[in-house]
Amino acid sequence: EKRLPKDTQFINREVSVFEKYFGVIVATIIGFILQTLIIVTLVYNIHRRKLAESEILMKKAELQDANDELSVLNDEMSASNGQLIAANQELKEAFCEISDQRKHIYDILYIDTLTGMNNRLGIIEILDQLLTESLEKNPFYILFLDIDNFKNINDTFGHDLGDKVLHEIGQRLRLLESERFKVGRFG
Repeated sequence: EKRLPKDTQFINREVSVFEKYFGVIVATIIGFILQTLIIVTLVYNIHRRKLAESEILMKKAELQDANDELSVLNDEMSASNGQLIAANQELKEAFCEISDQRKHIYDILYIDTLTGMNNRLGIIEILDQLLTESLEKNPFYILFLDIDNFKNINDTFGHDLGDKVLHEIGQRLRLLESERFKVGRFG
């Protein structure tokens, strides 16, 4: 047929299946290729999705572990915080007790128990403070009061009444006390 002229017409010529269905075969091959490409793409996407899901599951497990660790740490910190609060409360109580004891010791050392005024040591402490300050800026005066014949009160009426007299005199003198006027029992 290749040697025959181009315009030759064939009668009852057998056409091959390939020639007869060339368009269908080409369309089928193209469809098959497209379906194969779609299947390969879907398989690739499924594979990527499975990898992503497994990675997400791993990250979820890691996050869960981290969350569990954080929960344990949070519980430990809460317990530690409770311990710190308790220790802080104990320290506050100890500080208050120390302050009370310090005031009590100060009172024992510097306050006369009978009159509530400064005792001899308290008066000396006040004088030391005054002497360390500049005398030109803060001049001060010392006044000694003596109760004449107080020994006769003790001897005649007893020491209990003598203590009451000293206590009353101390109370009256303490009413005069201010920032610039201090009183005390020296002897």
